[in-house]
Amino acid sequence: MKIFVVVVLLAVGVTSKRREPTAVTEYNELDARDLPKVTELDLPNDEMIEEDDDSSRNNLVLGSVGPNDRQMTRIVHNVAAADLLIHEHEVTFRGARGTNITAVSVNQVGANSPVAQVLGGGLGSEFVTIGIKSVRGRGFSYTMLVHAEINCSNN
Repeated sequence: MKIFVVVVLLAVGVTSKRREPTAVTEYNELDARDLPKVTELDLPNDEMIEEDDDSSRNNLVLGSVGPNDRQMTRIVHNVAAADLLIHEHEVTFRGARGTNITAVSVNQVGANSPVAQVLGGGLGSEFVTIGIKSVRGRGFSYTMLVHAEINCSNN
């Protein structure tokens, strides 16, 4: 009985795949002169805006990494959310004498919209201080990378 049902279902499936000649559509050739010059969409401009992931994040990137640069540190800074509190933290990296910071990258992890900014030092100095401020009632997570060129001299 099961075999009979399977055979009937297969037969129905095979016969339903046939196309009738009236069902086939004919395509007319289009000339490029027939097409409109400018196409407009029915959607308003404000509905067509797509956000990039990077545009909604508050990442901070300064400088560039050169061939003689080394990654000096990778700091992961996490703060848990607390009701009605605004978290303000300062993260400082101090290099050894002779280091010259060439690139600082502070990347947000997650989507809690904190703001990162340079408070002191930065490119061309031996230290950098980054200030991170969260939105009220939210936490944050940032990864901070510092690249520097090491100037070794025997003087």
